[in-house]
Amino acid sequence: MQVYYAINQLFDALRPMGFTDPDLAERPFNAFLFNPDIESMDNAFYESDTINFTTYSPNEMNMARDNLTIWHELGHGVMDRLMGEKLDLADTGGLSEGMADFVAQLVVEGSEFGRDFLGRSDQRINNQTGFYLTNEVHDDGEAYGGTMKAFLDAAIARD
Repeated sequence: MQVYYAINQLFDALRPMGFTDPDLAERPFNAFLFNPDIESMDNAFYESDTINFTTYSPNEMNMARDNLTIWHELGHGVMDRLMGEKLDLADTGGLSEGMADFVAQLVVEGSEFGRDFLGRSDQRINNQTGFYLTNEVHDDGEAYGGTMKAFLDAAIARD
């Protein structure tokens, strides 16, 4: 139920921002809520129009219950749809992670209207990393996501 709600909230937030192309915005996403692959344990990931949630250790949170994680994984799908066949031309690791964080941030801003909430300051997108690339996709993504968030914050401040 949580994943269904979060997917709809993502589209509801992006539609007014111009994400209306039928090939991009109306093609459904799928969700695999129990991927038993032991190598992916304690994780969520996106692949081929599907967000996947794995099995979790007793002390780990079920990421299918976390909207930010769901929106981040869907952000990979949004980027895939926008880039199409040109996806291999980009830094698909770091750029994809940063843009997935940015899509999640767009949904947060569209639904929270700048209000604070528990965990907001802990998001990876809140950083001043610059381009200290480590070849680890999540680290590299901080530079892309942080830059896009700076643009978003400036645009919000202008309004």
